[in-house]
Amino acid sequence: MKFSELMQSAYLNPAACGAGLGLGLFLAVWWQARRSGGFALLMLGLAWVLCHLVVNGNSYLFPPKESADWLVFASSGLVPVAVVSWLRQRGEGVAAVCAAVLLGAAAWLALHKLSWLLERGESAWQRQLWTAGIVAAVLAAFAAGEAAARKAPAGAVTGALAAFAALGAFSLLQMAMPERITARLFAVAGLAAGVTAPALVLQLRRRPVGTLPPGMAGWMAGGVVLLFILGCLSRASGVPLLPMAAAGMALPLAVVVLYTGHRLLGGSGRIFSAALVLAGAALVWLAMKDVNRPAATPAATAPTGADDTGAYD
Repeated sequence: MKFSELMQSAYLNPAACGAGLGLGLFLAVWWQARRSGGFALLMLGLAWVLCHLVVNGNSYLFPPKESADWLVFASSGLVPVAVVSWLRQRGEGVAAVCAAVLLGAAAWLALHKLSWLLERGESAWQRQLWTAGIVAAVLAAFAAGEAAARKAPAGAVTGALAAFAALGAFSLLQMAMPERITARLFAVAGLAAGVTAPALVLQLRRRPVGTLPPGMAGWMAGGVVLLFILGCLSRASGVPLLPMAAAGMALPLAVVVLYTGHRLLGGSGRIFSAALVLAGAALVWLAMKDVNRPAATPAATAPTGADDTGAYD
């Protein structure tokens, strides 16, 4: 893969728009006199919808044309949940649980929209088993993201998620997956990076930032894993199973490393960031080892005007 492929507007524009939305999300949430997890979840849901619309302006169509578009409607479902939590100034834990349910439902609906998951001739029980496993992996990533957010600073968690999403998008690009699903991951990476940059600046200036409000880290973590898996499932044959499994295990393993390393070494943010970046690097390595990715198309030679058909021999 050439570096110039990363410089396409199809990837740069969503990443830049996501970064701008992430910066706006940070300013809206952290510069309040009284922070509210419900308000933060509301802003995240709106930003997530806008990220999808930047990639595909028809994401709002119902029923969705693409399986990943179910995330748009799940993100819209965050709005009433977050508004109720915000107005009541309580129930942030309940709002996080509702966000997990919405994400799990979006994963289930997205998988059922596909004609098949791993192979064309799969049986009904195989499809149900694989669907349950993928939904469980997405929810495990959600829970891991929330667990990391309770232990590590906000900037470290969003920075690690930004790096993981960017490396996941790069992995899909290596495996020649569809442009839109790859662009969505770049948009999420930009969104997380937009939150990270000002948070790190405040931390360097010894200003308190705190941890992420309930539901935010889990939604971004589970959303990244779901988008990556949907990208892998977009292949008609030879679905890359190892990258899918690695993406599903990345967040839980990073949290295990976080809680284990924090007791031994301290510095929870650095430990979580290092573990998740290494997991993202493993995705890239597995993508490069994918034997089923399409071969590069040879470049067409420019016509010379000479007749090589043998008609005049």
